Amino acid sequence: MGPGGKLVDLYGNAREYNSSNTLITPGLIAGQVTAVDKTFSVLGQ
Repeated sequence: MGPGGKLVDLYGNAREYNSSNTLITPGLIAGQVTAVDKTFSVLGQ
């Protein structure tokens, strides 16, 4: 993924856009890096 963006699943594992495996489990958080990090930290509490 390009600079400034981040895509992770709800377990914190990095995901790639346009993957051959389109099954998304358990869900995704995508956006600007600091926004994704903040969202993930709140969900992890």
